[in-house]
Amino acid sequence: MALIILCCCGLWAIGTAQQIVADVMDWTPTPTRTPVPTRTPTPTRTPTLTRTPKPTNTPRPTNTPRPTSTPRPEHDEYDARTMCEEFVSRHLKAPSQAEFIYGSEVAVHHSDGRYTVTGEVDVPNAFGVMIRTRYRCELHYGGNDMWYLDDILIE
Repeated sequence: MALIILCCCGLWAIGTAQQIVADVMDWTPTPTRTPVPTRTPTPTRTPTLTRTPKPTNTPRPTNTPRPTSTPRPEHDEYDARTMCEEFVSRHLKAPSQAEFIYGSEVAVHHSDGRYTVTGEVDVPNAFGVMIRTRYRCELHYGGNDMWYLDDILIE
């Protein structure tokens, strides 16, 4: 039987191969004592002067009703103008290049639930030159966010 001296990770083992293998197989780490942290003194706070706000005289709620804004109708002239522009765009050859003219050039008339919208739009001609064109839409609101085009004229 040969005597073996083995060094592994700074640990020395002396004995026969069978003894060393048996020792390694049965090896369990020995508990070590973990250092206990020492208490460090907590810093003391220096008092700071703070001002407490003075109470304000807040008016008590009353039973007076507050003014409310007029509710927006389900549809209005702005919606009619927007939908007319949509309908006109659908009839143009190059709707992405169309430029609608706003301001005093657009007129919206409302009567008996029907809207008549007239305005101008700049559209490119066959040569790419922008030409100002007049349009007129007659449309009505059908409920549930549905607008219906009754007539359209693009000059």
